[in-house]
Amino acid sequence: MSKKKVLIAFDSPTMRTILAKQMQKLGYATVLAEDGIEALKKVYTESPDLLLVYYELPAIDAYSLTRTIKNAHEFSDICVIVCGNEETSVHRFWASNSKSNGFIIIDDQLATKADEVYISYSQNIPKRKATVRPEPDLTQLITFINKTYDYELFTLYQMQNAYKAASSTFDISDLLQYMASTVAGVFNYDALGILVNDDSLSGYFEHIKTITKKDYEDFKHICQSDFKEKVPNRKEYLWQNTNTIELDVPTKNTEEIKLKSYEVFPRDRNGIFTLHLANATEDAFNSRTLERLDFFIEIYEPVVAQVIEFNKKMASEKKIRQAFSRFLPDKVIDNFIEGNKLINATMGEKRQVAVLITDIRDFTPLSEINPPESVVTFLNYYFSIMGSIIKKHGGTIDKFMGDAIMALFGAAESFEDNGNRAAKAALEMMQAVKTLDTSMLVMPKGYSFKTGIGIHYGKPIVGAIGSAEKKEYTVIGDDVNLSSRIESLTKLYDSHIIITDSVVQDLRGEYIIRQLDTVKVKGKSIPVKIYELTDENNTYTSAFTQAYKKGLNQYEIGNFDNAASYFDKALQEYPDNKSAKVLYTRCMEFNKNKPVDWDGAFTLTTK
Repeated sequence: MSKKKVLIAFDSPTMRTILAKQMQKLGYATVLAEDGIEALKKVYTESPDLLLVYYELPAIDAYSLTRTIKNAHEFSDICVIVCGNEETSVHRFWASNSKSNGFIIIDDQLATKADEVYISYSQNIPKRKATVRPEPDLTQLITFINKTYDYELFTLYQMQNAYKAASSTFDISDLLQYMASTVAGVFNYDALGILVNDDSLSGYFEHIKTITKKDYEDFKHICQSDFKEKVPNRKEYLWQNTNTIELDVPTKNTEEIKLKSYEVFPRDRNGIFTLHLANATEDAFNSRTLERLDFFIEIYEPVVAQVIEFNKKMASEKKIRQAFSRFLPDKVIDNFIEGNKLINATMGEKRQVAVLITDIRDFTPLSEINPPESVVTFLNYYFSIMGSIIKKHGGTIDKFMGDAIMALFGAAESFEDNGNRAAKAALEMMQAVKTLDTSMLVMPKGYSFKTGIGIHYGKPIVGAIGSAEKKEYTVIGDDVNLSSRIESLTKLYDSHIIITDSVVQDLRGEYIIRQLDTVKVKGKSIPVKIYELTDENNTYTSAFTQAYKKGLNQYEIGNFDNAASYFDKALQEYPDNKSAKVLYTRCMEFNKNKPVDWDGAFTLTTK
């Protein structure tokens, strides 16, 4: 059994002698060198198992010597340990990046520590063959050094290109073309194919024009067959749907040629992509080329994987944006896509939310006389327009309820003026209703398309409501019910938009509002002031406004007779005003039967 061989490269004769004795006691045969050139010659002639090299070795320093050895295929499995008097971050960095197997401080235990490193290292590599060569002359030595540095420059070039691709290329087709141009610097191919195991089964093919058509078609079929073998876990191979680019490259050669050499990479394992190369020359792949193409595959696999993952995320994001862009603000969608815990963080929490509910007036007659497909088409058109307006003002669509919409301002995204935003959205929605294209529907005789909007600003419970199988991010509580009741009142008072006093308190800027009434909605005992919100095109005369306001004041304190006279004056201005009619009629009834414990709020008995 041959002894393990150690090369000790130290410029100090004393250290060489001491280390030689210590290593011999540990069972090593020793070879000595006093500078980098002699050490390189001894590596070449003796092919040692272990190299101990002083970090400030003359002629060729330890790090340059290590890089040279580790980049030479025939010597790359030598265990190289750099030794020094002190350990600094600089020495540790260069020891690591020169591909050495360790850095050891020079002390009494250096030999023992080196032996431990070698034993650990040798367990993970095949047993080295002892190869003795004659000492190289100067030409051979320079050729050897050039060869190793050529390989190092090649690897750095490939890594630089891979880094550039990883940081700048996110389209799979662009990446494959970039990879093909890089391969061209390694191997002079006549036909190339790259197939990628992504969702769309991407591919890139390139060939010179003078290859026979049959040879090229055969080449593609072999590529597909080998891809199946290298990617056996794919469910299906729909080559006709492959996202493939094919290029034919001009050549000076005018004669048709046949492909004679072919190789697929990775050669010894499966991967996420395959590289297929062919050449018109027999035995076109030598060991040097194969080694470099193996390295190409190794460094580009994570780049391809990164681009595949990026495109999957982009496709997923696109679907999410398409599904929710009509109804959710961009910031909410961004938070969701970026993994922001915005929604999860507010589960089961009371929040200030303005709840807007809008409903089409008397939609049942429309749905009864129109075909279902026409009704659905119109509703989708209507919802799209209303949803865009809600989103524009920072709201989100909570749900569609038949022909009604429930929108939230303050969940999932909240602002300082949620009520104000809801009011702005309501006014714009009412303007949009006036210009809706209703030609796709048959209208009943005398029917006028109208909607009602009710808004209340309160503190409902925000959270994910539902079962384990299906949850819905929504709001629940009395404030939501109140919003629904307020929307229903738009019919009673014939007002397009009714808001509560909590919304009024949040309004910013100029609005045209008037108090309609103070009510207790069905099932509630707390009075709520309700207001009509209008735009400048639906203003009233000053005489009507003053008469209605005075009538409401008298009504709330129980002076129903005086109140009735003021409402009568208001009706003289606008005989068809529904709210004035309702309160005038109510005052006349209360004059006959005054309510018990009157507190100024009318209790509604219907929804």
